[in-house]
Amino acid sequence: MTTDRPGNARHETSDKILFLHVHYNLPGVWDEEQLHYYRSRDIEKLRNTLHTTIDHLLDLFSGSWELGECFALCDYPSPEDSLDDEEKAVFRSGVSSDDLTDNLDDLWGSDTFSGYRALILHKIRTGLIEDFRAAVDLFNMVMECGISADSCTKAYCQVTLEDAGDFAPRFLEWLSRDESFTANRLILDVLRRQVDRPGWPRDDLDLGKFLLLVDYYASILEERYG
Repeated sequence: MTTDRPGNARHETSDKILFLHVHYNLPGVWDEEQLHYYRSRDIEKLRNTLHTTIDHLLDLFSGSWELGECFALCDYPSPEDSLDDEEKAVFRSGVSSDDLTDNLDDLWGSDTFSGYRALILHKIRTGLIEDFRAAVDLFNMVMECGISADSCTKAYCQVTLEDAGDFAPRFLEWLSRDESFTANRLILDVLRRQVDRPGWPRDDLDLGKFLLLVDYYASILEERYG
């Protein structure tokens, strides 16, 4: 687990920081949680981390003994209905020419997976922040489809890319369920009341307090996963 820290948190503002939170478990194979945050000028670092992480997870889950067949046979949402013409062109580039059909909804599940994968990674390689968010949404959709196809599995995978206002409430709720923070319930409760206020974070001090907690949690992850 690695965390990209933006330096002195007191000089950061909320609209300059994005939080990348990754948590997944493939039972018996891999279990990991990652937390990174980036300033707007660190977009290339974010791009590289996001691309590497998502590419790895797509390989890991779709190629696993437990879930590989689920991803290959999954009934994914219709690319014909959900993608625009430019996206369909990128989608098609990821599918073998021998398997392409005029109607993308007629593809086998494994080909649809390959098409979505090509589109997800393309958005990350060539896009900006909103494209990264769209890629994350598509990735989570693909992972949910593949994993949910096996009703018995305990596997899960989620990636989020959020600004402070969206990330903080979810993160604090996440920590409230972590046994490592049992002794810090009072601090969490105080912070949760603060971040629930309209307009949070109001200033650098608000955000700086929160980043101290993020850094502390990152140190726990480093010990937990190495």
